[in-house]
Amino acid sequence: MEVAKHNIYMPGVYNPPIAHYTQTTLPEHINPGIFIGKDGCYFKKTTERSGAEYIWYNDHNRVIEIWGSESAVPIAKEILENRFKKFDKNITNVEEGSCE
Repeated sequence: MEVAKHNIYMPGVYNPPIAHYTQTTLPEHINPGIFIGKDGCYFKKTTERSGAEYIWYNDHNRVIEIWGSESAVPIAKEILENRFKKFDKNITNVEEGSCE
């Protein structure tokens, strides 16, 4: 029996690949829905730009989980953490804009 090498992409379903992993905590002042974007557009863009395989927001622990190659994972983490800086700590509800 042959085992699939890659997970099938299923939006909204937790299905991480077997790959390198890291995580970063979403700051308390950032609204997760706005940070992630409509239909996950910011996570999708980050996945494409970094070469990561999978990004997931764990709402129970308020962390963003990142899987991918050894080189892609830190790139994705840096992109996400740079996006944190776009959210002013004094604003609790940033307007949702178009995906960058």
